[in-house]
Amino acid sequence: AMIQDDEQDAWQHYMAFTKMGGTKTFTDLLAASGMSSPFDPETLHRVCAKADAYLDAFDLRGIK
Repeated sequence: AMIQDDEQDAWQHYMAFTKMGGTKTFTDLLAASGMSSPFDPETLHRVCAKADAYLDAFDLRGIK
């Protein structure tokens, strides 16, 4: 969902996450890199809403 809003910013968050790998728990790594936990119900809701909007906007005309 982050990459759909701002690819460069999302990549920077991901790189921050990977650079700290092995130093913290998974959820602490997410928080320290500025990303939301997939275990947080609001995160799941936000990602699903983003996916729903993307799929609603997808042009399926011509697909058989």
